[in-house]
Amino acid sequence: MLPGLSAPVLMFPLLSQPVFELPVLKAPVFEAPTLKSPML
Repeated sequence: MLPGLSAPVLMFPLLSQPVFELPVLKAPVFEAPTLKSPML
């Protein structure tokens, strides 16, 4: 989560890949901390 949000290089591929995007968006455990931690 931390490196993904900090590094745009990692963030772009994650958003581009639907296979990776779907599980991330459907996982509340991963989605909650990401949306609730804009500072990170």
